[in-house]
Amino acid sequence: MREGIFVYSVASEYQLHRLIKLFLNSGTTFRRATLNDIYWGGGSRDTLRPEYGRFAEIGYHLLKESKKKDLLFSLTQSGYVRKIKDNIRWVPVGLDWLPVNFNNFSAMGIQSSLKLIKTFNPVFNVGIASQVDMGQYYVWQETSDKKHPLLIPAINANSSLNLGIYR
Repeated sequence: MREGIFVYSVASEYQLHRLIKLFLNSGTTFRRATLNDIYWGGGSRDTLRPEYGRFAEIGYHLLKESKKKDLLFSLTQSGYVRKIKDNIRWVPVGLDWLPVNFNNFSAMGIQSSLKLIKTFNPVFNVGIASQVDMGQYYVWQETSDKKHPLLIPAINANSSLNLGIYR
């Protein structure tokens, strides 16, 4: 286990145009195994090591408001890279799932987020949000003769509908 954990993040933004903002974000990550990781399904898996990693992200944010100020449109897109040592992942083992550490885990991809908020009056608004994350995850597996990457393509999507009533 490493001692003296120092986690940081550095971010920067630049207003390119009144509608477009560019951003850059980089830093380190740390995560210990959760109680769920250690004790799920009985028994103890106290051999799980904490995750350490680095990440970087670059992208833009577009924000457009209607002339009546009753409709807000927001689009954010970014590209990211993540490298994690001792990544904790749940994998199928027979009919069960168990958490294991992957030595070197890398991920890269594109993330998009779209939001649309309609305000009907100062008291009531409706918001629709959608996010899509298209990425490729690499897990470096060691065999007796060499290391080779295992590519895992992934697409994650979620949407939400929000109703706001303000008094």
